[in-house]
Amino acid sequence: MKRELIVTAEGRDRTVIVDGPGPDGRFRISIDGVEHGVDAVALRPGSWSLIIAGRSYQVDLDRRRGGIAASVGAGLAWSDAVPFLSGLVYNVPPIRAKDVPFLDVVVASFNNPIRLAMGWFAVPGSHALPPVSLAITFWAIGALLMTAKRFAEIRDLRSADLLRYRRSFQGYTDESLHNAMVVHACLFAFSFGVVTEKYAPELMLLIPFVLIFIGWYFHLSYQPRSVVKEPERLIGNVPFVSYCLAVFVLLLVLLFGPPDVRETSRWLAARF
Repeated sequence: MKRELIVTAEGRDRTVIVDGPGPDGRFRISIDGVEHGVDAVALRPGSWSLIIAGRSYQVDLDRRRGGIAASVGAGLAWSDAVPFLSGLVYNVPPIRAKDVPFLDVVVASFNNPIRLAMGWFAVPGSHALPPVSLAITFWAIGALLMTAKRFAEIRDLRSADLLRYRRSFQGYTDESLHNAMVVHACLFAFSFGVVTEKYAPELMLLIPFVLIFIGWYFHLSYQPRSVVKEPERLIGNVPFVSYCLAVFVLLLVLLFGPPDVRETSRWLAARF
């Protein structure tokens, strides 16, 4: 069956011709005369999830007197564009945040919520923005890890080498970086607590293990020639990596485990 639509996508009207589904279950869609092969799944009456060139879009059909109007969610498109803008702010003058103390961490840490958004909007049917508390949680843990890296570097590198390596070190001291680590750790713990309280109470049982992870990472950052300076070397720290994997498995069990486990974890969390 062939249908012709006028689609409003990101503020622009486009002519869309839909033909299908064919024997292979795919639709042939022509957008302004350009044909595309599309995988489509009906989410509910009037709402479709489309996979076009490996990207996911949700299309909501609105029946009107003059026919059918459609709107396409642009969340995924925005989450794809933001990393480029973030890279410009971080690397390109006149801002070049990587050379500005503390601003380098603030900007670079946005990579975490950006990745969160890309995964969030890639899920069919995701129109609403991720919760602010979840985005802050992702940002804060990234800021903590990057600040710890700078803290380990400033303790090991000679003063003459610091500015050649990273110009932002001209505004850093041991004390200021340690204070920033504490602030980021507190912000992460607070926002993660909000997420567990509002959206996933069973994850409250994960908080003690997350605090151990933070304390352990602080300990690693204080060691001479710390592996925190080169995070890829952390894979050689078998106890730490094993602990992180165990916490990740616990996270999966609490979220997706058997119903009895999830109910028990919620019961225990309600009595904290």
